[in-house]
Amino acid sequence: MNGVVRGRAREDMLETIHQRSESAFGMVKAKYLTKRITLRLALDLFRTRRRNTQLMDTRLEAHALEYVKHGPILVEDLYHELKKESSTLDVADVTELVWGLVEQGRIELRDMPLGAVSLVHYLGVWEENLWFYVAFATSILALLFVYLIPANSPLVALRWVLGTALAVFIPGYVILKALFPGGLNDLDAFIRFGLSVGLSLTIAMLIGLFLSFTPWGIRFTPILLSMTGLTIGLTLFALWRQFARAVGQSRSD
Repeated sequence: MNGVVRGRAREDMLETIHQRSESAFGMVKAKYLTKRITLRLALDLFRTRRRNTQLMDTRLEAHALEYVKHGPILVEDLYHELKKESSTLDVADVTELVWGLVEQGRIELRDMPLGAVSLVHYLGVWEENLWFYVAFATSILALLFVYLIPANSPLVALRWVLGTALAVFIPGYVILKALFPGGLNDLDAFIRFGLSVGLSLTIAMLIGLFLSFTPWGIRFTPILLSMTGLTIGLTLFALWRQFARAVGQSRSD
């Protein structure tokens, strides 16, 4: 009897375990299906959004090209026009759109002319004339520091730094600015630096040669005054060349 009971109990226990296993497997399967359905819905939503974004980009590209066909337009004005088509558009989206069209070769991106109406107005454009302020200030400060800072002063290093820049770099740099007002962006920075140093040393030798035929001779003070005066003159001439180029661009556009 005990054997039968134990046998039945064993069968009941196995049946219970089997039912529970099927129930647990069904729960796991249901969870898996739920996750799969959820994941599939997420993928479908992502694909739909991506498709809508692509359609939106295509429509915005068409509108941008339509605006450009009527003539040159500022990126800022293009942003305000495209903003009317999509209220969620921001500056980053328009910037990405414009660069994409530029990379495709469908539009041309050019710097806006400065539209300089006077030299004072042109000097107010700091990003274009930073070179002028640095060259002019270095020339004046180098001259002042030579006579105002004593040789035993801790600030004598400034005199050496500014004097070296005045002697071997700035004159050649402003000559390049005067000769090529459009810039030498096609040349490597090291090549431009080498040209500036070479031209500066050439100017220093010519000044020394010229002074050798004058009563002042080749002495420190005449050389310093000559280098400073010539550098300031070349800097002003280069500024005038840059200003004339900006005015010419404004009139042509």
